[in-house]
Amino acid sequence: MKRTLLSFTLSAVCAMSIQAQTAATTIETKKQTLFSSVNHASTPYRIPAIATLNDGTILAIADQRPCGADVGNGEVDIYAKVGIINKDGSYTWTPSSTDPSAEGGLKIADGNSSNGYGDAAVVVDRESGNVLVICVAGNVVFSNGSSSKHNKMARITASATENGLSWNAPEDATTAFFNNLLPDAYTMFMASGKMIQSRTTKVGDYYRIYGALLVKQKKNFLQSENVNYVVYSDDFGKNWSILGEKSCISSADEAKVEELPNGDIVISSRAKGGRIFNVYNMETASWGSQQTYTFASNAQACNGELMLYSNVTSTSTGTQSTILLQSLPTGSSRSNVSVYYKIIDEDTQYTPSDFKSGWTKGIEVDNGASAYSTMTILPNGEIGFLYEDNYDTSKASGDYSDIVFVPLTVAEITGGAYTYTKPEVPEEPETPTPNTYEVNAVKGKIGTMSYYIATFSAPETTLVPEGVKAYYIKASKNDRVVLTRVTPGKAIPAYQGVVLISTTETFTMTAATTSTVDITADTADNANNATVTEEAALTGNLLAPAIDGIIPSGSYVLAVKGSGSLNGQFAFCATSQAINLSPNRAFLRIISTAHASQMRISFEEEMEKEEETGIDNELNTSEETPIIYDLMGRRVTEMQPGKIYIINGKKRLIPNN
Repeated sequence: MKRTLLSFTLSAVCAMSIQAQTAATTIETKKQTLFSSVNHASTPYRIPAIATLNDGTILAIADQRPCGADVGNGEVDIYAKVGIINKDGSYTWTPSSTDPSAEGGLKIADGNSSNGYGDAAVVVDRESGNVLVICVAGNVVFSNGSSSKHNKMARITASATENGLSWNAPEDATTAFFNNLLPDAYTMFMASGKMIQSRTTKVGDYYRIYGALLVKQKKNFLQSENVNYVVYSDDFGKNWSILGEKSCISSADEAKVEELPNGDIVISSRAKGGRIFNVYNMETASWGSQQTYTFASNAQACNGELMLYSNVTSTSTGTQSTILLQSLPTGSSRSNVSVYYKIIDEDTQYTPSDFKSGWTKGIEVDNGASAYSTMTILPNGEIGFLYEDNYDTSKASGDYSDIVFVPLTVAEITGGAYTYTKPEVPEEPETPTPNTYEVNAVKGKIGTMSYYIATFSAPETTLVPEGVKAYYIKASKNDRVVLTRVTPGKAIPAYQGVVLISTTETFTMTAATTSTVDITADTADNANNATVTEEAALTGNLLAPAIDGIIPSGSYVLAVKGSGSLNGQFAFCATSQAINLSPNRAFLRIISTAHASQMRISFEEEMEKEEETGIDNELNTSEETPIIYDLMGRRVTEMQPGKIYIINGKKRLIPNN
């Protein structure tokens, strides 16, 4: 039994070793050096920052150090590159790292011998896609700060455009951080890598952003101290406030923050062997008591990244979880950059003590000299990991490294314990294509003016297209009907008969939807209401719908008379029997026998000038002489005394001589 157990154990160990070697080999093949110090050790690259842009591209940032050391020692510049994920899963960066002339990428902060820029912290606004970078600036080294000497802070922004990012020159943000925020600070800077944007808190136009400051400030008359403050901005980095109005970690160093699922903020500050944690409770509006956790006892204090990652599934139980990732070097002399992970319960109210346990070591990204690291979540669910490789203090007066990018899967980070599960995005219901109705109009005259006219009705509310006017009939007098204009901009309700006057022979009526028209009642007119009943819709309207084209005998249909006194004129003519019209037409339903067999058409008195919708040249002719109609709707040029005429749309009694 012992031999069998030993054999099984050795087999399992061998299998795990082979699996680990295969994973390590795979990861090595995916690494890309974005900023290389190999050709210029005296002006090395350092301090990575990374973010995912809203269009799915990746922003990578690093310092270049012509002075060979930190900001405060001379010229330090900030460079940026943008990467895309190709269809085959590979990554391409612009400017290309293989192009020596563009090796550093795009310079977004140009320092000089008396003013450097470095240690970029970056965040992307999830709505506008604009980018904010906060960095340290000036000519004072952090450790040299005193009451009479402090460094500067700078703000760099980029606007998202169709062609990518449009970068602006660095702005001096010293007043916002020193004078307005911490006037007693000697020096400060925001830890490089990433700031975070809240998933829930939005004030005005922006979701809140958080960052962690390392501040050297006065402790007592003789001493100073290094502390961390968490600061936030509700206007995307123009103005800042302190979260909790006091420092949250003492004996501090570079720190990162993350928003927990319930909105609380956790801070992780670097310390020898591990991290110092604290939690800001949003309900009590207070910080807890800081707690230290040792990840690797021999590890030097070094900047890393803290990042929440949702939508992971346990390979053993199938349950979905959220994990918190922490990257840091685990070897001595800054080496063996690794990633730890911890399961986060979305319903738990966490305290600082909760971060002293529950961490599991995941992937060792690099097994050699390596230092600062940062992470971002990529559109394909991978984690974009950017870190300092080949870290070596002997090659330059102020450290040396290559800045390397490697995409990691959740399975690679957790050793297969968890996998990424793409969140299900509910499908938006398909917007139905509105029905359309092709209308063929007939040319004829009303009075002396020519028009294209058709009757229309439909079983649904329809929109009146441009170039078309709609009328209904609510009055008839002996041998005449009067057209009343439907209020412009109103739709035609279902089962409503109308007369359409167009500038063209054919046009299209389109069914209305709530997204295309505000369908409300047109009180005195044709009710503009998609839910109106047929009986209610016909109230006051003598035009009836002929949806199926069948109309009863004794009805009136629109026609152009070919002879007699109405030759060429539009009229509604009585039928002696039931007939079939084209579908979606309308007819005039008049029961009284007092009406003539053919009904002339005229416009309502206050709408007389609607004749301008005619299509002949007469329509657009400007006449200085008045436009005159008799009460039968006929246009005349001479008037007889003692009779009433309609002159320019108004009734006038012509006095006797």
